[in-house]
Amino acid sequence: MKQYNNDFIRLMLGGLLCLFVSACVSDPLADEQYTKKLTLVGAQDELQEKEVKYGSDGEFFVTVYCGGTKMHEDDVTVTLGEADQSNIDNYNYKNVLEGEIEYVALPKDWYTIPSYTSVIKAGERYVRFPVRVDTEKIDTDARYLIPLKIVDSSPYPVNEQADTVLLVKVKMINDYSGNYMMKGTEYPMKNGTPDLLSGTPIEIARTAVDENTVRFFHKSVNEEMPNLDDNGITLTVDKSTGKVSVRPWKSLPVVENSGSGTYQVISGNYGINTRRYVIEYNYINSSNKEMYVSVTLETSEN
Repeated sequence: MKQYNNDFIRLMLGGLLCLFVSACVSDPLADEQYTKKLTLVGAQDELQEKEVKYGSDGEFFVTVYCGGTKMHEDDVTVTLGEADQSNIDNYNYKNVLEGEIEYVALPKDWYTIPSYTSVIKAGERYVRFPVRVDTEKIDTDARYLIPLKIVDSSPYPVNEQADTVLLVKVKMINDYSGNYMMKGTEYPMKNGTPDLLSGTPIEIARTAVDENTVRFFHKSVNEEMPNLDDNGITLTVDKSTGKVSVRPWKSLPVVENSGSGTYQVISGNYGINTRRYVIEYNYINSSNKEMYVSVTLETSEN
């Protein structure tokens, strides 16, 4: 019994000693584990897509982040600037196939950054820089990039171990563009009316052209620039009536006055709305036959 009591006492003393030692050791996470450095958010992906709406003020934001395990206690001043053309050239070399449209720098007088210098307030992690694009100057079929980088920061440095240049891709949209599910059929014309027994399913994709117009590729041709002039169709929505004008983009032989349609937004459950086009048009195919196309396009979103 005496030996048991001695062992118990030694065990208790050992436990108390461990607690005392632990209390004297500082918390390893109490101090900064990583040097505070600044990063342009998205630069690690090299290219970041920003949607810009036709008819809007063209504003979007880019963000600078201050890293580190502890929140900084001082204001951090950050200055942005344009990166040089070589960054776009390198991106084209690595990502754009021969024959595809290459990316170009958005002309500097087509966008504004109200202030290239801003402050990450003490106790905060981020600051956002507004960028405003002149939407009236954008060419639908060009591929634009805005190359940006951090040119100065204080009191913390730029994270040079990460990619330091952000290429911002400007993607133009409008109220009617988006990713639509499509149900459509093409019929040959027979004695002036569609031959409903000879229908062929088709597929369609869309791109914003201006504030009220979207463009799609006729039938199921590849969505590539060489196919656009001969296969492009535009849908222009009259906001007051919801009626849709259907026209060829360039040289597709759409039968004059044959195109028409409607556009509507249908309210659904849980705040989800369905945007729907119902359109029709006639065109002359490569065999010089008149064909009738009937298409419904839908997309759902909050």
